[in-house]
Amino acid sequence: MKPENWDSLSPQDKQDVAQELLYSHRGKYIVYRALTLAIEALRQIPESLREYDTIEDMEILFELFPKPDFETRGLGGT
Repeated sequence: MKPENWDSLSPQDKQDVAQELLYSHRGKYIVYRALTLAIEALRQIPESLREYDTIEDMEILFELFPKPDFETRGLGGT
């Protein structure tokens, strides 16, 4: 969750908060979902307008970015 004092934080403090979130379980889940939904949406675009390079780059990030650990949280594998 965004800190209540977000607007008064320095750029470095904001970056620190964002980095902490990014590598937390919650952050991994957010990136996982965002990439999943974005890839699915981009694949629905008509082929003549589809951004294949963007889809492929997102697939690279999806494959290599740390995924949320659903198993240890009792959520089953995805």
